[in-house]
This record gives sequence, C-alpha cells and structure tokens, in this order.
Amino acid sequence: MLQESSPARSRPAAAEAPSPGAAAINASALEQIRSLQRPGGPRVLHRVIALYFVNTPELLAAMRDAVTHGNCEALRQAAHSLKSTSANLGAAPLAELCRGAEEVARKGAAATEEFRLDAIEAEYERVRAALEAELERNT
Repeated sequence: MLQESSPARSRPAAAEAPSPGAAAINASALEQIRSLQRPGGPRVLHRVIALYFVNTPELLAAMRDAVTHGNCEALRQAAHSLKSTSANLGAAPLAELCRGAEEVARKGAAATEEFRLDAIEAEYERVRAALEAELERNT
C-alpha cells in the first residue's frame, strides 16, 4: 500500500526535497515561453502560468487520492503529467521529485514505501510563490 510519508531512513526517499539553495524556477525556461509572445496577442506566459495554477492542484489531489487508495497507475499518470508541466515552466526540482514518484509508482506497491507526497506538495508551494512573483513583476 502507498504511504504519504515514512520515517527517516539512511537511504533517501524517492521524493526527497531539493537542496535548500536550489531555485524553484529556471528563468531561462520562462524566457523561452515569453519569446512565443506575439505583438498585440494574449500574454502567453500569463496564460501558461494560469493553466498551471488550475491543473496542478488537481494533479496533486489525484496523487493524494492514488496514495490513499494504493493506486500505483493513477499515481504514475498524475506524477508524469505534473513532471511534464513543471519541466516546461522550468520547475526542475519539482519535475525531478515527480520523476521519482513516477519511478516508484512504476515499480508497484512494494516500492511505494519510498514515496513522500509531502515533499512534492512543499516544492509546489515554492514554485507557486516564484511564479506568482513573476506574474507581479510582469503585470
């Protein structure tokens, strides 16, 4: 059965928090999205971030539900989706945590004791704060 968190071990968990100095967002990824902006067109970066803010809580809820119900396939799918969308926005530490969750889920229930959803949720909060600050700077 999947577990939300587990006691500290000598071996790091698959969803271990990134190093404290790691930036939540890679600014060059945001610049790449910004470069898609056409004069007079909708604000591409704002739209992408807004969609991320709508979809990510749903994916986190799906992951939590999958953990609660021991559904490795649902966890894998939600982790894969969040990994991809986070990577596109330059949230590399969050994408890496999701990659770890995806791996754990792919291995099945025996390996899921390594999985810690709380690290993913905490990293999303860092990403959310960084993206909100980015939106404020570019309003």
